[in-house]
Amino acid sequence: MSRMPMQSPGRAAQHLQHILEAQSFMSAARFDIDAFMNDAVACMQTLSQASGAVIEMADGPEMVYRACSGALEKFVGFRLLRQGSLSGISYDRRSVMVSDDTQNDSRCNVAACKKINAQSMAVVPLMCGAEVVGVFKIISPNTHAFTHQNVQSLCTMASLVGDALGQHMAHSKRETHTREMREQAQYDALTGLPSRGLFNDRLFHAVYRAMRAGSLIGVFALDIDYFKSINTTYNREVGDGLLRAFAGRVGNLIGHGDTLARLDGDDFAIVMEQPVDAGAVAQAIVSATRSEFSVAGKTLHISASIGLCLHAGADVTPEELMRRANAALYDARTQGGNGFRVYKSQV
Repeated sequence: MSRMPMQSPGRAAQHLQHILEAQSFMSAARFDIDAFMNDAVACMQTLSQASGAVIEMADGPEMVYRACSGALEKFVGFRLLRQGSLSGISYDRRSVMVSDDTQNDSRCNVAACKKINAQSMAVVPLMCGAEVVGVFKIISPNTHAFTHQNVQSLCTMASLVGDALGQHMAHSKRETHTREMREQAQYDALTGLPSRGLFNDRLFHAVYRAMRAGSLIGVFALDIDYFKSINTTYNREVGDGLLRAFAGRVGNLIGHGDTLARLDGDDFAIVMEQPVDAGAVAQAIVSATRSEFSVAGKTLHISASIGLCLHAGADVTPEELMRRANAALYDARTQGGNGFRVYKSQV
């Protein structure tokens, strides 16, 4: 059969220019790997006079058509078993594979080749460092369609795509690590509650909203009475279990829009916007804490102290509200604990 007619060299040059430009910012945070691969398959299709080009990514025992051009564009998302396919052989052996006549080639999946109208194909593994992650393939409806130069061009393009995928994966790993570190900084690992940094941020915004609206805001400072003796009498496992149980019990008593945070040790805080009856909530927490806790096979009887600061209007900082709540908490402790106090100017 005759070769396909030559496609526009201008289009090939344009796609190649996109690829070369993309190489210069592969490591940038906004690098678009999908756009890069789409340019790569379009460029390779034009350079090789193929009817279509595809980047297939490995997904378990299958190869998935990730980026496609030409006659293969409608097959994005198509899945092909690695076993019994030329793509699979190229992937498993990490070798270049060429079939000049797929219908008479035992290495090829004949049914799949008919589906995509591929009488001949060339397949090159995509390498990210020492790891193979997929293949780059070109096809033609004609037999004996691809020359040695076509295959060499495919190898070069596959190398560029492999480098891009490697940098994209490395960037994704860095982003994941950064996100995990940020989440660890914002949330307490033991209880899953917001930590001090996130609580301060939410308190800041709550104060800002209250100042603009002239509405009431409530800030609670609370801790477990004589918590250190729990760790001394039992062990760290029991103490940690008690903190988790305490956090869960208190969390069930506040509103959906309120924030309960663990600041440090057994120091907890709550910010409540437009509280309806903050005193009733504080009393409910004190009462709920008096009920026994079952932790690590131990039955514990504890109590809690709470300092509550209520404020409406302007001219106050988040730090000042926390200072007032902690002052009220100190007053509750000096009165023997097991209760709550509301901040007053003389405290």
